[in-house]
Amino acid sequence: MSDLMIETHALRKEYGTQVALAGLDLQVRSGEVIGFLGPNGAGKSTLVKILTTLIAPTAGSAKVAGFDVVGDSMEVRRRIGYVPENGAVFEALTGDEFLKMVINLKGLDSKRASAQVEEMATAFEILPALKDQFTAYSKGMRRKALIVAALLGCPDVLILDEPLDGLDPKAVALLKKMFRDLGMDGTTIVFCSHDLDFVEKTSDRICVLSDGALVASGTVPNVLRETEARTLDAAFLHLTGSLPTNGLTEANAGR
Repeated sequence: MSDLMIETHALRKEYGTQVALAGLDLQVRSGEVIGFLGPNGAGKSTLVKILTTLIAPTAGSAKVAGFDVVGDSMEVRRRIGYVPENGAVFEALTGDEFLKMVINLKGLDSKRASAQVEEMATAFEILPALKDQFTAYSKGMRRKALIVAALLGCPDVLILDEPLDGLDPKAVALLKKMFRDLGMDGTTIVFCSHDLDFVEKTSDRICVLSDGALVASGTVPNVLRETEARTLDAAFLHLTGSLPTNGLTEANAGR
C-alpha cells in the first residue's frame, strides 16, 4: 500500500484567462508536514481549495488519502480536517453548537469527540467562550475554534490556509507543538503561511509557488543551498522576485 497521502499530476486551474495553477506535480507522504510559501496570487489558496474539494481543477488530477478529489469527493472530506483562510463561521451559533454540528456531520462518537473538544479548547484557552455566540468572538478565538473543529476525529490529512491569522504568541507556540506531535503520529499536514519563521521551524519540507508553478521543493537547508541564500527570506526573494508580507525589506532579506 502506498504511503502517499497527497498526489497531484499536471494539476491546472484557470479562472477565465488567468492561470492560477500551471500543471502542478506534487507528492506528500504520510506524516509529512509541508509548508507552502508564495506571494499573493501564487496559487496557494487555489491548491488548498482543490485538495479540500471546494473547487474542481481545470485539468490534471489530485488525490487525497488515495481518493480523487473530483470522483471521490465525499471520501476525501471524511479523511481531512480543514481550516479555511477566511475563518467563516455560523454567526448565530455558539462555539459549543458549532462543534457539536461538526461532530454530527463527521459521524463521530459523541462522548469521545466531546472529550477531545474539552481537551483542545482548554489548551487553546477558549473553553469558557464555547458557551458564547460567535458574534462575541475575536478573530483569534474564531481561528482557535476552527482548528479544534478541524482536528476532531483525528483526520488523516490536515489542511490549513493561513492558520496563524489572529493567533496570539501562546497559541502559535501550541500550534507548533501540535504540528510536531501530529506529524510524529502519522498525520499529514499541509499549510500555507506568510510567516517564514513559523514555516521554517515546523515544516519537514517547504514548497514555494510563484505564478501557479512550483519553483522549489525541499528541506530548508536544501532550498538555501540551491538558491545560494543565507536565509529563507533571501531564498524567497530569489525564487519569487518579491518579499513575504511580514514587514521585511530588501536590505534585511539577505542577512
